[in-house]
Amino acid sequence: MKKLLSIGLSIIVLLVGAFFAVGVFVPNYRYSTRVEIDRPIDAAWDYFADETKAKDWIKGLQSMELIGGEPRTVGSKYRMEFEQDGRHMVMTETVTDYVPRERFAFILENEVIRSEATVKFTSINGRTLVEQDVDVRGGNPFWRSLFALMRSSFKSNAQEMLDTLKTNIEKS
Repeated sequence: MKKLLSIGLSIIVLLVGAFFAVGVFVPNYRYSTRVEIDRPIDAAWDYFADETKAKDWIKGLQSMELIGGEPRTVGSKYRMEFEQDGRHMVMTETVTDYVPRERFAFILENEVIRSEATVKFTSINGRTLVEQDVDVRGGNPFWRSLFALMRSSFKSNAQEMLDTLKTNIEKS
């Protein structure tokens, strides 16, 4: 019985060690998503930049409040509240780049996660290509390991939001 407990404990220690090793070897995750919108860039950008419409396409967003700086300028900060799967989450968004009708970059973070994203808009024959590049990093070794294992869900959620943005813009 003692040997069986020792083997079981060894297996648990190895599994926990392997879990944390994932976060060491994959400390961050980068992904890209894109969507082509059947509207001119002015219409696509105006909808995207309208904060009153953000809840309509950003999954789980409950509220967004300016807490520092001038709206949509480099350095401005927003307090964003999300509700996902019954969990309430507060994050801070810091604008790192803002060129109307061209790109919007930001850092979205709290103690659990830091996400650096750039959203680019390109006009193509009266249509708009929206491309998003994101770098996600967990706030500590546990979260880095967990996020490394959840990589596909980050990308699929981001793509789902861009698809919703596309649908909403094309309807408006």
